[in-house]
Amino acid sequence: MNGILHTAPNKLGARQTLVPSAAGPGPLRPILQVSGRHEHARHLNIVLAPVISDPSRGPVIHPCIAVLSWGAGGASTRAEVDFARGTELQLAAAFVSISGRNDAGVDDGSGHPIDGAPGPQDVVAIISGVGSRSAFGRVTRTFYFGTVGAGQSRLVPVPPFAKTFAVTRLPGASSVVVTVFDGLDIHIDEILGPQTLPVTPRDEYRFTTGVPAQRIDLYDRAGAVQVTNPGPAAITNLQISFELCL
Repeated sequence: MNGILHTAPNKLGARQTLVPSAAGPGPLRPILQVSGRHEHARHLNIVLAPVISDPSRGPVIHPCIAVLSWGAGGASTRAEVDFARGTELQLAAAFVSISGRNDAGVDDGSGHPIDGAPGPQDVVAIISGVGSRSAFGRVTRTFYFGTVGAGQSRLVPVPPFAKTFAVTRLPGASSVVVTVFDGLDIHIDEILGPQTLPVTPRDEYRFTTGVPAQRIDLYDRAGAVQVTNPGPAAITNLQISFELCL
C-alpha cells in the first residue's frame, strides 16, 4: 500500500479518553502516530471524531481539540483542530502525530467553564486512506465565551492555517464590533502585572442589531481577533470559529 503505513510501530486508528482540568485546558494525551521515510511522504486522509453511541439522540459532546504535528525530512509544523461532531482533513506528510485535549474547563471569560457540565470525552483518530481528494466540509478551531457585558471585549489569537472566521452570538439581535490586529504583545504593568494587548488594528467590521454572522477573510499577517459588545444589553454566549486551510 504505502511505506509510511507499514512502519512496525504504526497504528492506523486509536481511541482515547480525554479528561478536563478543574480549570484551564485539559492534559494533552497522545492518540496515534504514523511515520516513514521522507521519500514515502503521501497525502493522508485523517478522521477525527467523538465517540457517540446513539447519534439519533443528539447527545451533548464536550469541547475537545486535536493537536496535529506533521512534516517530512527535517521540517515539521503544528495545528489545533476541533473534534466537533466529526472532522475529516488531509495532510501531506511522511510522519503525523495526533494528540487530544479536553477544553471543557477553559474559562469562558466570566469566571465559569465553557462547558456547563465538564466531563470526560472518548474520541477516535483514524488514518482512513492515502491519496489526494477534493476539499469538502470545514476544518475549524473554535473559541467559546460566556457573558460579554456592554462595553466589554473578548480577544483571541488567530490559529495557524486560519484563512477565514465567523462570529456567532446569542441573542442574535446583539450588535458586535469585530477588529482584526497584526498580533498580540505582552505588556508589563507595574500594578496589574503582565497584560496581553493587541498590536496594530487593520480591519474593523460592525454588525448591527439582527445582522446574521458572516464569514470574514483574514489578511495574510492577521494575528488576533477582538469582538466588542457595544451594548446596550449583554451577550450571553459568543463563539469565534476559524476555518483552517487543511
